[in-house]
Amino acid sequence: MYTKLSNNRKVIIASKQQVISEFIEDCVPVVVLFTARFDKDDSIESWGDIVKFFIENGAKYIVCVGSLSESLHDSIDDFLYAMDDDNNTNISTDIITTYHVDEDCSETIDYFAYATDMGEVENACMVAVLQDTKEDDELLIALKKA
Repeated sequence: MYTKLSNNRKVIIASKQQVISEFIEDCVPVVVLFTARFDKDDSIESWGDIVKFFIENGAKYIVCVGSLSESLHDSIDDFLYAMDDDNNTNISTDIITTYHVDEDCSETIDYFAYATDMGEVENACMVAVLQDTKEDDELLIALKKA
């Protein structure tokens, strides 16, 4: 699903299973939101291919949301450090990762939609990777209102 926010930012909203296949090729995913609510969601094994895909396509800001978001955030940071070590790069210094454990969905979406930095990237977009949970349904509603 694709939508536009009140600040004219483009957002792709997709499930974890379909986000790569639903990605719009002429869009640079500068800001990406991941949700982590289940035990398996906080591991890089669960997110590694998706994180790598978005990093390789221009992501500069990763927002982690949910009860296990701090752990996912730490796993992503470790993944970025390992990418740096493996490729002799400094990718990890160019990407901001945040986690939001206790914020309500309107605060989380306000942060995602308005406080993140899109920079001056041509064809910039945002991506929200949501799961089939009541909490993520509430995030989706808040996102559509943003």
